[in-house]
Amino acid sequence: MRNLQNISRPQRILLFVLLLVGGLLLICGLFVFLALLSLNPTGREQAVAQAANFGVAEFVQLPGEDAYPAALAVAADGTLYTASYVTGAVWAITPDGQLNEIAGTREALGSVTGMAVGADGTLYVVDQLSADIRAAGGIVRRISGLPDNPAISDFAQIGDARGFVEPADIVLDAQGFVYVSDRGRGEIWRFDADGTNGALWWAETALVAGVLPAPSGMAFDAQNNALIVVDGDANAVYRLRTADTSQEVLYLHGGRANPPGFNGVTVAADGRVYVAMLGTRAVGYLTASTDTALQGDLAVVAGPFRGASDVAYVSVPDPRLYVTNFDQVGLVLPGIRPQLPFALDVIYPTGTP
Repeated sequence: MRNLQNISRPQRILLFVLLLVGGLLLICGLFVFLALLSLNPTGREQAVAQAANFGVAEFVQLPGEDAYPAALAVAADGTLYTASYVTGAVWAITPDGQLNEIAGTREALGSVTGMAVGADGTLYVVDQLSADIRAAGGIVRRISGLPDNPAISDFAQIGDARGFVEPADIVLDAQGFVYVSDRGRGEIWRFDADGTNGALWWAETALVAGVLPAPSGMAFDAQNNALIVVDGDANAVYRLRTADTSQEVLYLHGGRANPPGFNGVTVAADGRVYVAMLGTRAVGYLTASTDTALQGDLAVVAGPFRGASDVAYVSVPDPRLYVTNFDQVGLVLPGIRPQLPFALDVIYPTGTP
């Protein structure tokens, strides 16, 4: 105290300010440390069943710290494909969980957001080119010759000046037409089986005031010869007839609490529509609403997932749903780490075998 009294008044003021600022910085640093500690738990979160007669388990772990699986596709023989949003690496996974990286994909692809498999086993990939969420652009690529001699080639692009802005997903119909959704354009484009004659097929109209259309996940509904399309911004699910693009709204969340944030969709053999919900970190299926004022309802079957960005139904070797754990928060918020290892989960609609 005596030393403090001996220094000049301006020096005492400066010392007080430095102590005050230093104390505030220490408190802020401690707060940030505790916040990051709570957002980066040491334990790994595993989804569980939330409905009777459903079972959930980890299906396969993906290698590395940058897998970030955003998309899924299933071939007729039950082979599951997924890919990295960050590196472009594509993996083929057998029904019993054997994992193999497809040669050349890590070098040829940038950022995979959507996948589909043709009747002949050809894999179609939506390549957004860059994992930077601020970037725009993309291309559809094709991988033929699977599994032994993969050949990667360009398949389709939008021919106007804008091109793809934020391509999200891809699906094939029974006639072999290829459809690509673009969140940035609010549109779905259709291409012939060889990637030519690209044309605007459907432009989404805004269902929610102030919310721009953003179609993302798609699936082919064979029973109705239609596409099922989800919009995660409007929290809506559509059925679009491939013959004439006639539109039916299957679900609209409206003002209800806990918006689902749809991203992926698939159709089971019985016609049931399952959806992956990034917003509520869950997987569920569409049901009829008991409230006539609401347009559709949801039955949640499993969660919480670490980023349920896509879901795929398969009946071989048994009925099951595959789900991604995209864990995408770390791509947006600095300091947030993914829960390693990255993994795909499996949901058994009749319980765990």
